[in-house]
Amino acid sequence: MSARILRRFTRPFGAAPGFSLVEIMVALVVAGIMLSFTLPEVARSARLHKLRTAATLFQTTLAKARSEAITKGVTVRVDYWAEGGFYIIREDQDGDGYFDTYTGWGWIPRGIQVSGLDFGGNTWVSFGPNGVPSSSGSILVSTSTGVRREIRLAPGSGAATICVPDPEGQLTRS
Repeated sequence: MSARILRRFTRPFGAAPGFSLVEIMVALVVAGIMLSFTLPEVARSARLHKLRTAATLFQTTLAKARSEAITKGVTVRVDYWAEGGFYIIREDQDGDGYFDTYTGWGWIPRGIQVSGLDFGGNTWVSFGPNGVPSSSGSILVSTSTGVRREIRLAPGSGAATICVPDPEGQLTRS
């Protein structure tokens, strides 16, 4: 290497290694500006992800209860307690109308409001041994910012679908 090139890569005599205070401050200001643009979007994405997860949880819970009813040949009921933040899946194994066997339960995710829970005037739905629900209905879940999803239960088939609002506010199937 020539002496000229070597001088470029060496620091002057007496200079301390590292960055100057001005360089560090500029880097912090640039990082702060970038963070101020991305942080609100990250928070919005996190809330939307939590809402999608909650809607999928309700959909799969209903599908699981229907599947258990068909597979086991018993009546399976899903009870929702929105105020308590949980749900319970129970079975009527002997056909006497009492749901005496607990087969599952779960928590409604924090930060998710259940603003509408209606299955023919009840907060529960049961599936008969043939998989047909006791009534059709829906569960409306939303975030604190007003983003919402509706889980609809079809009357004949018992299929649960997630609906999302379109730009006019009408709920459409996702």
